[in-house]
Amino acid sequence: MPMKSYIYKYMILLLAIISMATECNKEKGDYTAYIFSDFTISPETGPAYTTFTFDGSDSHYFSDLEGINTEYDIDIRWDFDYTGEDDVFWDTEFSKNDITTHEYTIAGNYVVVMQAGHNSIYETKSKTLIVTETANTPPIAVINVEPLEVFIGEEVSLDAGLCWDNEDPSELLEVRWDWENDGNYDTEYTTSKQESHTYSEPGSYTIKLQVKDSGELTGETTQDITVMGPGGEPCPGIPVVTDIEGNEYNTVLIGNQCWMKENLKTTFYNDAMPIVNVEDGNDWFWLTIGGYAWFDNDISWRDKYGALYNYYAVANPGGLCPTGWHIPTKEDFDGLMAFIGGSPDDGVKIKSCRQVNSTLGDECNTTEHPRWMDYSIGQGTDNYGFSGLPAGQRVYWNNSAFEAIGSSASWWSSTETPDPEQRSYYLNLSHEGNVNILTNGFVFGYSVRCIKDQ
Repeated sequence: MPMKSYIYKYMILLLAIISMATECNKEKGDYTAYIFSDFTISPETGPAYTTFTFDGSDSHYFSDLEGINTEYDIDIRWDFDYTGEDDVFWDTEFSKNDITTHEYTIAGNYVVVMQAGHNSIYETKSKTLIVTETANTPPIAVINVEPLEVFIGEEVSLDAGLCWDNEDPSELLEVRWDWENDGNYDTEYTTSKQESHTYSEPGSYTIKLQVKDSGELTGETTQDITVMGPGGEPCPGIPVVTDIEGNEYNTVLIGNQCWMKENLKTTFYNDAMPIVNVEDGNDWFWLTIGGYAWFDNDISWRDKYGALYNYYAVANPGGLCPTGWHIPTKEDFDGLMAFIGGSPDDGVKIKSCRQVNSTLGDECNTTEHPRWMDYSIGQGTDNYGFSGLPAGQRVYWNNSAFEAIGSSASWWSSTETPDPEQRSYYLNLSHEGNVNILTNGFVFGYSVRCIKDQ
């Protein structure tokens, strides 16, 4: 018990002794009660939303019955905002708990009343508490950024939903973003906490978030991310592969698959037998053996886009690919698509960044072939180094015309469909950046990419 409490106790005992001495003529059975009530408030003043503690533990109740002085447990109840005689409402019930807490949401002067006693004998004590205006504190900025490593053109997702403030609810806080932490904010203040962004240049970036409360105070935080450019590492120990004709092709490792990084351009099967070069459209249409053509029958396209082969060349037992390599199966294409994300929209990740008016700049922005035509959507980012380029195709209509150079890329698989119409699967990459596995007839002329045996 605090020293102050002992002093009060002994004072009350002294008063009791005096009273007994002056009233010794009272008859046996006389009863006298003594109440001492007081309380403290901590802190003694403070802003709204402060948790105030009210302590009535210094209050005591004693009784003197037939010369025997006894202390009893005391009952206490509280009114935290007493307004006068007409205020008959108490904020708590009687309880033996002599300490309680309360918060005020509005600044003002409050009369706090404590009633303490026992056995229907009570004493009331009041004090005035001054509650001041809320002292505003800066909000706390918190961001979640995923992923922390991205490729150019890949979306970064940002979430500021965990920002908080002592005074304002989170949903009322406003945020804005600086994508490069250069002091120039790239967005306006908004209460929306979700945002996304893409970068067009590789490098290390610091994203800055600023959060503002209703009192115009701000908080800030940053997050570092890494943006990677068009990439792809060569296959371990096999940076280059050579075909039967001596043409060299760079390689790239994508997941656990080792791919040629360029379209095939051999004019010989791997058993050294020549592949028929077919220029005439009518001859191409009726061809039932392997054949190839340069786009528009112009050999100058050879080193830019490779050759266009019909499916009969793909299926020739002599083999189009070098020893240890093969024409990809549908399952190989399935594996590639699954690794890059599994969605048709993920085609931009294997699409060459070379494009007219590319937003990625440097060598990606070019009018020189090989490249994609200028499109407002589907900018290739070539995240994995596949470097898909639009070699176009040779079709069976319009006298087996050449079409879509600069706007479409297609690569044969070695997997035929189960229907009897002589069709096979192929991988198509569109100018919008969509990638899909489709089917078509054997007479079409498509590009070929070889994949290493596993």
